[in-house]
Amino acid sequence: MLEVRLSPTECAEVEAILAELIDTFPDANDAAFLRRVTLYAQRMPERLRATAHKLRHQETSGALLVSGFEVDDDRIGATPQHWADTLRQSGTVREEFFFILCATLLGDVFCWSSQQGGRLVNEVVPIKGDEDRQINSGSTSELLWHTEDAFHPYRADYIGLMCMRNPDRTATMLACMDEVPIAEEVSKVLFEQRFVFRPDDAHLPVNRDPNMVVAPGTEAAVARSYARIEEIIRNPEKTAVLFGDPSAPYIRLDSDAIERDIDDPLAVAALDAFMAEVDKHLRGSCSSPATSCSSTTTGRCTAGSRSRPTSTGGTAGCAASTSPGTSASRATHGPPRPPASCSDASCCDRGAGWRCAPHRHPA
Repeated sequence: MLEVRLSPTECAEVEAILAELIDTFPDANDAAFLRRVTLYAQRMPERLRATAHKLRHQETSGALLVSGFEVDDDRIGATPQHWADTLRQSGTVREEFFFILCATLLGDVFCWSSQQGGRLVNEVVPIKGDEDRQINSGSTSELLWHTEDAFHPYRADYIGLMCMRNPDRTATMLACMDEVPIAEEVSKVLFEQRFVFRPDDAHLPVNRDPNMVVAPGTEAAVARSYARIEEIIRNPEKTAVLFGDPSAPYIRLDSDAIERDIDDPLAVAALDAFMAEVDKHLRGSCSSPATSCSSTTTGRCTAGSRSRPTSTGGTAGCAASTSPGTSASRATHGPPRPPASCSDASCCDRGAGWRCAPHRHPA
Protein backbone atom coordinates (compact mmCIF):
# COMPACT_ATOMS: atom_id res chain seq x y z
CA MET A 1 0.00 0.00 0.00
CA LEU A 2 1.23 3.47 -0.85
CA GLU A 3 1.15 5.89 2.10
CA VAL A 4 1.33 9.65 2.53
CA ARG A 5 1.33 11.20 6.01
CA LEU A 6 0.84 14.93 5.58
CA SER A 7 3.37 17.09 7.42
CA PRO A 8 2.33 20.19 9.43
CA THR A 9 3.50 22.36 6.52
CA GLU A 10 1.47 20.34 4.03
CA CYS A 11 -1.58 20.46 6.31
CA ALA A 12 -1.27 24.25 6.39
CA GLU A 13 -1.32 24.27 2.57
CA VAL A 14 -4.47 22.16 2.64
CA GLU A 15 -6.16 24.35 5.25
CA ALA A 16 -5.58 27.46 3.11
CA ILE A 17 -7.36 25.78 0.19
CA LEU A 18 -10.22 24.59 2.41
CA ALA A 19 -10.71 28.05 3.93
CA GLU A 20 -11.07 29.49 0.42
CA LEU A 21 -13.55 26.78 -0.58
CA ILE A 22 -15.67 27.25 2.55
CA ASP A 23 -15.85 31.01 1.88
CA THR A 24 -16.77 30.47 -1.77
CA PHE A 25 -19.06 27.42 -1.99
CA PRO A 26 -21.85 26.04 0.23
CA ASP A 27 -20.61 22.43 0.16
CA ALA A 28 -18.78 19.81 -1.91
CA ASN A 29 -21.91 18.99 -3.96
CA ASP A 30 -22.12 22.52 -5.35
CA ALA A 31 -22.11 22.55 -9.16
CA ALA A 32 -19.85 25.60 -9.40
CA PHE A 33 -17.30 23.93 -7.11
CA LEU A 34 -17.38 20.71 -9.15
CA ARG A 35 -16.71 22.62 -12.37
CA ARG A 36 -13.46 23.88 -10.82
CA VAL A 37 -12.55 21.00 -8.51
CA THR A 38 -9.76 19.71 -10.76
CA LEU A 39 -8.05 23.11 -10.61
CA TYR A 40 -8.31 23.22 -6.82
CA ALA A 41 -7.01 19.64 -6.51
CA GLN A 42 -3.87 20.58 -8.41
CA ARG A 43 -3.05 23.02 -5.59
CA MET A 44 -2.85 20.18 -3.05
CA PRO A 45 0.62 19.36 -1.65
CA GLU A 46 2.97 18.15 -4.39
CA ARG A 47 3.96 14.97 -2.54
CA LEU A 48 0.32 13.90 -2.30
CA ARG A 49 -0.30 14.67 -5.98
CA ALA A 50 2.80 12.75 -7.01
CA THR A 51 1.82 9.67 -5.03
CA ALA A 52 -1.74 9.69 -6.38
CA HIS A 53 -0.29 10.04 -9.89
CA LYS A 54 1.90 6.99 -9.22
CA LEU A 55 -1.07 4.91 -8.11
CA ARG A 56 -3.15 5.94 -11.11
CA HIS A 57 -0.57 5.58 -13.86
CA GLN A 58 1.84 2.90 -12.61
CA GLU A 59 -0.48 0.76 -10.45
CA THR A 60 2.42 -0.01 -8.12
CA SER A 61 -0.02 -0.78 -5.31
CA GLY A 62 -3.66 -1.63 -4.71
CA ALA A 63 -4.39 1.30 -2.40
CA LEU A 64 -3.26 4.72 -1.22
CA LEU A 65 -3.48 5.69 2.46
CA VAL A 66 -3.49 9.39 3.39
CA SER A 67 -3.16 10.49 7.02
CA GLY A 68 -2.17 13.56 9.03
CA PHE A 69 -5.25 15.68 8.29
CA GLU A 70 -6.99 16.69 11.53
CA VAL A 71 -10.70 16.13 12.29
CA ASP A 72 -12.22 18.08 15.20
CA ASP A 73 -14.44 15.46 16.85
CA ASP A 74 -16.47 18.05 18.77
CA ARG A 75 -17.04 20.30 15.78
CA ILE A 76 -18.35 17.59 13.43
CA GLY A 77 -21.06 16.72 15.95
CA ALA A 78 -22.77 13.45 16.79
CA THR A 79 -22.77 10.54 14.38
CA PRO A 80 -25.95 10.74 12.26
CA GLN A 81 -28.65 8.21 13.09
CA HIS A 82 -29.35 7.87 9.36
CA TRP A 83 -27.57 9.01 6.20
CA ALA A 84 -30.66 11.06 5.22
CA ASP A 85 -30.07 13.32 8.26
CA THR A 86 -27.02 14.84 6.56
CA LEU A 87 -28.99 15.85 3.47
CA ARG A 88 -30.55 18.60 5.56
CA GLN A 89 -27.59 19.55 7.72
CA SER A 90 -23.96 18.43 7.78
CA GLY A 91 -21.18 19.30 10.20
CA THR A 92 -18.47 17.90 7.95
CA VAL A 93 -18.35 20.37 5.05
CA ARG A 94 -14.63 21.02 5.61
CA GLU A 95 -13.85 17.31 5.67
CA GLU A 96 -15.93 16.65 2.55
CA PHE A 97 -14.06 19.33 0.60
CA PHE A 98 -10.76 17.69 1.61
CA PHE A 99 -12.05 14.27 0.66
CA ILE A 100 -13.29 15.31 -2.78
CA LEU A 101 -9.99 17.08 -3.50
CA CYS A 102 -8.08 13.88 -2.69
CA ALA A 103 -10.47 11.78 -4.79
CA THR A 104 -10.14 14.15 -7.75
CA LEU A 105 -6.42 13.42 -7.92
CA LEU A 106 -7.40 9.98 -9.23
CA GLY A 107 -10.23 10.88 -11.58
CA ASP A 108 -13.68 12.43 -11.94
CA VAL A 109 -15.82 12.02 -8.85
CA PHE A 110 -19.35 10.79 -9.52
CA CYS A 111 -22.42 9.64 -7.61
CA TRP A 112 -25.26 7.14 -8.01
CA SER A 113 -28.73 8.65 -8.33
CA SER A 114 -29.99 5.37 -6.83
CA GLN A 115 -27.93 5.74 -3.65
CA GLN A 116 -28.20 8.25 -0.79
CA GLY A 117 -30.05 10.87 -2.80
CA GLY A 118 -27.30 11.22 -5.40
CA ARG A 119 -24.78 12.80 -3.04
CA LEU A 120 -21.11 12.66 -4.06
CA VAL A 121 -20.07 11.83 -0.51
CA ASN A 122 -21.99 8.93 1.02
CA GLU A 123 -22.42 8.43 4.75
CA VAL A 124 -21.19 5.11 6.14
CA VAL A 125 -22.95 4.98 9.50
CA PRO A 126 -24.70 2.23 11.48
CA ILE A 127 -28.49 2.48 11.13
CA LYS A 128 -30.94 0.93 13.55
CA GLY A 129 -32.71 -1.96 11.86
CA ASP A 130 -29.85 -2.63 9.43
CA GLU A 131 -27.56 -4.32 11.95
CA ASP A 132 -27.33 -7.66 10.11
CA ARG A 133 -27.56 -6.42 6.52
CA GLN A 134 -24.76 -6.62 3.94
CA ILE A 135 -24.73 -2.87 3.27
CA ASN A 136 -22.63 -0.08 4.75
CA SER A 137 -25.24 0.74 7.41
CA GLY A 138 -24.91 -2.73 8.98
CA SER A 139 -23.12 -2.95 12.30
CA THR A 140 -23.11 -6.44 13.85
CA SER A 141 -22.64 -8.91 11.02
CA GLU A 142 -19.47 -9.45 9.03
CA LEU A 143 -19.34 -7.22 5.98
CA LEU A 144 -17.96 -9.66 3.42
CA TRP A 145 -15.10 -8.62 1.17
CA HIS A 146 -15.96 -7.30 -2.26
CA THR A 147 -15.08 -4.96 -5.08
CA GLU A 148 -17.44 -2.01 -5.01
CA ASP A 149 -20.71 -2.31 -6.98
CA ALA A 150 -19.45 -5.42 -8.78
CA PHE A 151 -22.85 -5.89 -10.42
CA HIS A 152 -22.86 -2.53 -12.21
CA PRO A 153 -21.48 -2.04 -15.75
CA TYR A 154 -20.50 1.55 -14.86
CA ARG A 155 -18.92 0.76 -11.50
CA ALA A 156 -16.12 2.96 -10.17
CA ASP A 157 -12.45 2.47 -10.88
CA TYR A 158 -11.56 3.76 -7.43
CA ILE A 159 -13.39 3.93 -4.13
CA GLY A 160 -12.34 6.47 -1.52
CA LEU A 161 -12.99 6.08 2.20
CA MET A 162 -12.41 8.59 4.99
CA CYS A 163 -12.68 7.92 8.71
CA MET A 164 -14.54 10.47 10.82
CA ARG A 165 -14.34 8.57 14.12
CA ASN A 166 -13.52 5.07 15.27
CA PRO A 167 -13.87 4.66 19.05
CA ASP A 168 -14.22 0.86 18.75
CA ARG A 169 -10.91 0.63 16.88
CA THR A 170 -12.60 -1.40 14.16
CA ALA A 171 -10.14 -2.71 11.59
CA THR A 172 -10.54 -3.13 7.85
CA MET A 173 -9.36 -6.07 5.76
CA LEU A 174 -7.65 -5.59 2.41
CA ALA A 175 -6.19 -8.07 -0.10
CA CYS A 176 -4.28 -7.05 -3.23
CA MET A 177 -4.34 -9.24 -6.31
CA ASP A 178 -0.56 -9.07 -6.71
CA GLU A 179 -0.31 -11.16 -3.55
CA VAL A 180 -3.06 -13.71 -4.32
CA PRO A 181 -1.84 -16.82 -6.20
CA ILE A 182 -4.29 -18.18 -8.78
CA ALA A 183 -3.86 -21.62 -10.30
CA GLU A 184 -3.89 -21.57 -14.12
CA GLU A 185 -6.93 -23.84 -14.38
CA VAL A 186 -8.84 -21.66 -11.89
CA SER A 187 -7.85 -18.44 -13.67
CA LYS A 188 -9.03 -19.79 -17.02
CA VAL A 189 -12.54 -20.46 -15.66
CA LEU A 190 -12.76 -17.12 -13.85
CA PHE A 191 -11.93 -15.29 -17.10
CA GLU A 192 -15.02 -16.82 -18.73
CA GLN A 193 -18.49 -15.24 -18.65
CA ARG A 194 -20.08 -17.80 -16.33
CA PHE A 195 -21.00 -15.72 -13.27
CA VAL A 196 -23.96 -13.58 -12.18
CA PHE A 197 -23.95 -10.73 -9.61
CA ARG A 198 -27.00 -9.43 -7.77
CA PRO A 199 -27.36 -5.66 -7.26
CA ASP A 200 -26.21 -4.23 -3.96
CA ASP A 201 -29.22 -3.78 -1.64
CA ALA A 202 -28.15 -0.17 -1.07
CA HIS A 203 -29.29 0.64 -4.63
CA LEU A 204 -32.80 -0.77 -4.23
CA PRO A 205 -35.82 1.58 -4.03
CA VAL A 206 -36.68 0.19 -0.57
CA ASN A 207 -33.57 1.98 0.79
CA ARG A 208 -34.48 5.31 -0.78
CA ASP A 209 -35.13 8.22 1.57
CA PRO A 210 -38.94 8.60 1.58
CA ASN A 211 -38.58 12.32 2.33
CA MET A 212 -36.03 12.96 -0.41
CA VAL A 213 -36.92 15.81 -2.76
CA VAL A 214 -35.62 15.12 -6.28
CA ALA A 215 -33.95 18.15 -7.85
CA PRO A 216 -35.99 19.74 -10.65
CA GLY A 217 -35.11 18.30 -14.04
CA THR A 218 -33.58 15.10 -12.63
CA GLU A 219 -36.76 13.07 -12.09
CA ALA A 220 -36.34 11.16 -15.37
CA ALA A 221 -32.69 10.34 -14.65
CA VAL A 222 -33.53 9.00 -11.19
CA ALA A 223 -36.36 6.90 -12.63
CA ARG A 224 -34.01 5.50 -15.28
CA SER A 225 -31.47 4.56 -12.63
CA TYR A 226 -33.98 2.52 -10.63
CA ALA A 227 -35.34 1.00 -13.84
CA ARG A 228 -31.80 -0.12 -14.74
CA ILE A 229 -31.38 -1.78 -11.33
CA GLU A 230 -34.70 -3.59 -11.73
CA GLU A 231 -33.72 -4.75 -15.22
CA ILE A 232 -30.44 -6.17 -13.87
CA ILE A 233 -32.45 -8.05 -11.24
CA ARG A 234 -34.91 -9.43 -13.81
CA ASN A 235 -32.41 -10.25 -16.55
CA PRO A 236 -28.91 -10.56 -15.10
CA GLU A 237 -26.09 -11.01 -17.58
CA LYS A 238 -23.32 -13.52 -17.05
CA THR A 239 -19.90 -11.98 -16.68
CA ALA A 240 -16.34 -12.92 -15.78
CA VAL A 241 -14.77 -12.56 -12.34
CA LEU A 242 -11.30 -11.82 -13.77
CA PHE A 243 -10.46 -9.57 -16.71
CA GLY A 244 -7.49 -7.79 -18.27
CA ASP A 245 -4.01 -9.27 -18.64
CA PRO A 246 -4.00 -12.91 -17.40
CA SER A 247 -0.54 -12.34 -15.90
CA ALA A 248 -1.84 -9.41 -13.80
CA PRO A 249 -5.64 -9.70 -13.77
CA TYR A 250 -8.28 -7.37 -12.43
CA ILE A 251 -11.10 -8.71 -10.27
CA ARG A 252 -14.84 -8.06 -10.28
CA LEU A 253 -16.42 -9.86 -7.36
CA ASP A 254 -18.78 -9.37 -4.43
CA SER A 255 -18.55 -12.50 -2.30
CA ASP A 256 -22.04 -11.90 -0.90
CA ALA A 257 -23.81 -10.86 -4.10
CA ILE A 258 -22.56 -13.50 -6.53
CA GLU A 259 -25.04 -16.24 -7.48
CA ARG A 260 -23.85 -19.61 -6.20
CA ASP A 261 -26.93 -21.68 -6.97
CA ILE A 262 -25.96 -22.29 -10.60
CA ASP A 263 -25.75 -25.47 -12.64
CA ASP A 264 -22.02 -25.07 -13.31
CA PRO A 265 -19.89 -27.15 -10.91
CA LEU A 266 -16.65 -26.10 -12.60
CA ALA A 267 -17.45 -22.40 -12.12
CA VAL A 268 -18.44 -22.92 -8.48
CA ALA A 269 -15.28 -24.93 -7.77
CA ALA A 270 -13.06 -22.27 -9.36
CA LEU A 271 -14.86 -19.53 -7.42
CA ASP A 272 -14.47 -21.39 -4.12
CA ALA A 273 -10.76 -21.97 -4.74
CA PHE A 274 -10.16 -18.32 -5.60
CA MET A 275 -12.14 -16.97 -2.64
CA ALA A 276 -10.24 -19.27 -0.28
CA GLU A 277 -6.95 -17.77 -1.54
CA VAL A 278 -8.25 -14.23 -1.07
CA ASP A 279 -9.32 -15.10 2.49
CA LYS A 280 -5.76 -16.24 3.24
CA HIS A 281 -4.29 -12.95 2.05
CA LEU A 282 -6.64 -10.47 3.72
CA ARG A 283 -4.73 -8.20 6.07
CA GLY A 284 -6.16 -5.64 8.44
CA SER A 285 -5.40 -2.32 9.99
CA CYS A 286 -7.30 0.01 12.25
CA SER A 287 -8.27 3.54 11.25
CA SER A 288 -8.00 6.88 13.01
CA PRO A 289 -10.13 9.97 12.29
CA ALA A 290 -9.20 11.74 9.05
CA THR A 291 -7.40 8.71 7.71
CA SER A 292 -8.47 8.39 4.11
CA CYS A 293 -7.86 5.65 1.62
CA SER A 294 -8.39 5.35 -2.11
CA SER A 295 -8.27 1.91 -3.61
CA THR A 296 -8.93 0.57 -7.06
CA THR A 297 -12.21 -1.27 -7.01
CA THR A 298 -12.60 -3.13 -10.26
CA GLY A 299 -9.58 -5.20 -10.25
CA ARG A 300 -6.45 -5.43 -8.16
CA CYS A 301 -7.58 -5.40 -4.54
CA THR A 302 -10.48 -6.57 -2.36
CA ALA A 303 -11.58 -5.53 1.11
CA GLY A 304 -14.04 -6.25 3.90
CA SER A 305 -14.56 -6.12 7.65
CA ARG A 306 -14.78 -8.97 10.10
CA SER A 307 -15.99 -7.14 13.16
CA ARG A 308 -18.05 -3.99 13.19
CA PRO A 309 -19.39 -1.49 15.73
CA THR A 310 -22.37 -2.65 17.69
CA SER A 311 -24.08 0.64 18.48
CA THR A 312 -25.92 3.02 16.17
CA GLY A 313 -24.28 6.26 17.17
CA GLY A 314 -20.69 5.52 17.96
CA THR A 315 -18.85 5.59 14.68
CA ALA A 316 -19.03 7.48 11.43
CA GLY A 317 -17.34 7.98 8.08
CA CYS A 318 -17.85 8.66 4.39
CA ALA A 319 -17.16 7.30 0.94
CA ALA A 320 -16.72 8.50 -2.65
CA SER A 321 -16.06 7.08 -6.13
CA THR A 322 -13.97 8.23 -9.10
CA SER A 323 -13.45 7.47 -12.73
CA PRO A 324 -9.90 8.06 -13.92
CA GLY A 325 -10.31 7.07 -17.53
CA THR A 326 -6.92 5.38 -17.58
CA SER A 327 -7.18 1.97 -15.96
CA ALA A 328 -9.40 -0.30 -13.95
CA SER A 329 -8.99 -0.63 -10.25
CA ARG A 330 -6.57 -2.73 -8.26
CA ALA A 331 -8.18 -3.36 -4.89
CA THR A 332 -11.20 -5.09 -3.43
CA HIS A 333 -12.45 -4.40 0.06
CA GLY A 334 -14.61 -6.05 2.68
CA PRO A 335 -15.33 -6.28 6.39
CA PRO A 336 -12.87 -5.12 9.05
CA ARG A 337 -11.63 -7.32 11.87
CA PRO A 338 -9.29 -6.56 14.76
CA PRO A 339 -5.73 -7.32 13.58
CA ALA A 340 -3.10 -8.82 15.84
CA SER A 341 -1.69 -5.34 16.26
CA CYS A 342 -3.76 -2.26 15.53
CA SER A 343 -1.92 0.71 14.01
CA ASP A 344 -3.08 4.16 13.06
CA ALA A 345 -2.24 3.49 9.42
CA SER A 346 -5.52 1.98 8.28
CA CYS A 347 -7.91 2.05 5.40
CA CYS A 348 -11.34 1.18 4.05
CA ASP A 349 -13.19 0.80 7.35
CA ARG A 350 -16.80 0.38 6.32
CA GLY A 351 -18.10 -0.36 9.79
CA ALA A 352 -16.31 2.34 11.69
CA GLY A 353 -17.77 5.22 9.78
CA TRP A 354 -16.25 6.42 6.57
CA ARG A 355 -17.07 8.90 3.89
CA CYS A 356 -16.85 7.47 0.37
CA ALA A 357 -16.51 9.12 -3.01
CA PRO A 358 -16.80 6.98 -6.17
CA HIS A 359 -14.60 7.19 -9.28
CA ARG A 360 -15.93 5.92 -12.59
CA HIS A 361 -14.25 4.79 -15.79
CA PRO A 362 -15.94 6.45 -18.78
CA ALA A 363 -18.66 4.23 -20.22
